[in-house]
Amino acid sequence: MDKKISFTDDLPDGTISALLQKQNNVVQSSGIVIGSGISGLAAARNLYEASTNVTVLESRDRIGGRSTLITPLVVLLIWELLGYMESPMTTPWLLLYAV
Repeated sequence: MDKKISFTDDLPDGTISALLQKQNNVVQSSGIVIGSGISGLAAARNLYEASTNVTVLESRDRIGGRSTLITPLVVLLIWELLGYMESPMTTPWLLLYAV
């Protein structure tokens, strides 16, 4: 019973991340963003770019949050002008959530 059990003895730095890399495990992460205002959409985009599965929850029937002067069409155009690669104008399935 004197034998020490360790999962990181043979790893150079002894960290869990090195163990995961050694075993070729894939860690899948997911996130929920509450609200599809400007900040919520930016957070969702950042999470998406970090290879995270993202779900955006919105209680209203439109995106934009409290900025009621901005119609969904204007938000889509702004999104397109900013050059987002996965904008609702270039990705049809996102358009379903934006209208």
